[in-house]
Amino acid sequence: MKTFKLLAASLLIAVCAGFNACGDDELEKKPLEPVKDEITISSASFDFEANGGEKTLSFSTNRDWTATLANTANGEKWCTVTPLNGKAGDNNMQIRVAANKGYDDRNVSLTIAAGGTSKTVIISQKQQDALTLTANKFEVDKNGGKINVEVKANIQYEVIISETSKSWISQSAKTRGLTSNNFSFDIAPSEEYDKRTGEIIIQSGELSETVHVYQSGEGVLLLTKSEYSVSDKGETIAVDLKSNFEFDVKMPDVDWVQSAAKTRGMSSHTLYYTIAPNETYDSREAEIIFYDKNSAVRDTLKIMQVQKDALIISKKEYNIEYTATILPIEVNTNTKYQYEIPKDCNWITAIQNTITKGLENYKIYFNIKENTTGKERKSFIIFKSQSATDTIRVTQAAKRFIQIKPELFFIASQDSTIEVNVNTNIDYSVNIPTTCGWVSLNEEESTSKKLFFAVSANFGTVFITIEQPKLIRNIRV
Repeated sequence: MKTFKLLAASLLIAVCAGFNACGDDELEKKPLEPVKDEITISSASFDFEANGGEKTLSFSTNRDWTATLANTANGEKWCTVTPLNGKAGDNNMQIRVAANKGYDDRNVSLTIAAGGTSKTVIISQKQQDALTLTANKFEVDKNGGKINVEVKANIQYEVIISETSKSWISQSAKTRGLTSNNFSFDIAPSEEYDKRTGEIIIQSGELSETVHVYQSGEGVLLLTKSEYSVSDKGETIAVDLKSNFEFDVKMPDVDWVQSAAKTRGMSSHTLYYTIAPNETYDSREAEIIFYDKNSAVRDTLKIMQVQKDALIISKKEYNIEYTATILPIEVNTNTKYQYEIPKDCNWITAIQNTITKGLENYKIYFNIKENTTGKERKSFIIFKSQSATDTIRVTQAAKRFIQIKPELFFIASQDSTIEVNVNTNIDYSVNIPTTCGWVSLNEEESTSKKLFFAVSANFGTVFITIEQPKLIRNIRV
């Protein structure tokens, strides 16, 4: 029995030993699996504002690692990272970005490599907000005009005309481009004496640029009437004058023109001057000069006083159209007068002696008949007083006409020449439609009175036009 137990124990030990031997052989024959390279990052991109800053990139690897930054577009070293290498495990890397003083966004790629794998992180930075002007100062003369302002910006903005400038600066047009905006502004004429300054503000938040507009001023001195005709009896004349400054007055060195009241120059005036009676038999003249002592601006008032029994015609020659019309003639006189029309002139007649009467001013109207003669005609009207005579000359233009004969041609379908007689008192032109290639003007043989046209064999109808700006005649062929 004891012997049996020993055999059983021996057999069990042998079997176990066999199993152990077999297991060791299998472990030695099976290959080991490789360890996989791994990188785990906290974020694949980092965004920075234009003023730059510093951020931390957290990551882990199971291998030693290295970090590299790609080259930037212009080679500028605006981004740095530390450290650039390390051991496997959990790691932190500091990303530092300098301030972006440019007007464009920028970015760079950061690559972390561990063993046979790598990960890329994109680092981006916003551009610096830009708002600039190509020109910020404009000089405009007193007549005004247009200025063009170019704005370069990468942000939204608004255009503001200052409150004190809105009365004379206005925006007229805006053209938007890819990188710049062009604005046009109208500058109104200046009626101010002094130079004025305006402002156009281009603004975006805290950023702003100012366009300064300088417009020159000038003295304005304007007489509503610069000549006065006064009778020999004398009178007080009212002189209307407009000015934008305090002006000075230079009186003539005569004793027959005097200021009726002491007047201080202001912005707008009615000044009064007393003209003494003219006891002489000669006409006389004097000038009052209104001027700016600080510049060359001035205006002159001319006073003309007639002698006794004077007769003054305001205009002595009239050139009128051929059409019927009413001709007004202004007569300045201080005595009785009469007028005469030549007996052989049947186309000028007086309508009424005195239509409008002033202190010493008369206006006489004459009826001018239509000129149907085809020729220019001339005549005259004589005005007489007891001691003076004056003559008005009237010239009336001829009525323009064009007459052509014949106006209609029927021609067989063969080459031929046609002749057109022209009777006219004006210059004219000949117009053949460009679509008509079978009729042409023979310029060598044609004259102003006779036209020759060469007609090639053809079937069709064409209108040849003989024309002047207000007259048209057609020839049908």
